[in-house]
Amino acid sequence: MTAGQPLAPYLSTLANKLVTHDHLLVHWGVHHLHLEPLCTLDERGYVARADNLLFFRVNGADIHLIDILPHNPSPFAQDELVKIVDRNWPQLHQQMRGFTTRVLSPAQIKKLRKGNLNTAVQTDTRVVMPAFGATSAGRSLAGVLEADRIFADLRRLEGLVAENYERWFPRSSAWITNVRLVGVEKDGYNLVDGASGYTLQLERTS
Repeated sequence: MTAGQPLAPYLSTLANKLVTHDHLLVHWGVHHLHLEPLCTLDERGYVARADNLLFFRVNGADIHLIDILPHNPSPFAQDELVKIVDRNWPQLHQQMRGFTTRVLSPAQIKKLRKGNLNTAVQTDTRVVMPAFGATSAGRSLAGVLEADRIFADLRRLEGLVAENYERWFPRSSAWITNVRLVGVEKDGYNLVDGASGYTLQLERTS
């Protein structure tokens, strides 16, 4: 991670499937990687499925390593992951003041996740929501909100391109057929004009 090397080979083989929901990530904000060497890479680009998994949280440019646990018994619904995060990086959690909650078994947590139900977690000292949780459709609520912001920005950008096309792309003539979105960055959107080859980055507004 510190070397900046791609982590894709160590991800779940389901990571690129849009219809699959990573319940651990959606409900608790916890990522996991399979700890096997690159020499085990298969034709799909993934390392061999590991006996040991690395669990971690991402907060901006910071990566918080939680634990390394065996794949069996399944650690994905063990609330100890949330408790470790709360002991070491409590700022990553939203405290639920005035709330109490039952201590749920892993089987109960799995069942609630399957129904896309969000639950608070009792840690050592308080009740917290580890992450934004899921929508009723099972999607990441944080992801849905981010997508809504992007779509709102793109509608705004479409109007700006139409109004300023001749000034921004002086060698072209048909903005609606030529201008393409080629990148969504943290701070803006990358556009390219197919006729002239000009590129332009516009800042995000939300």
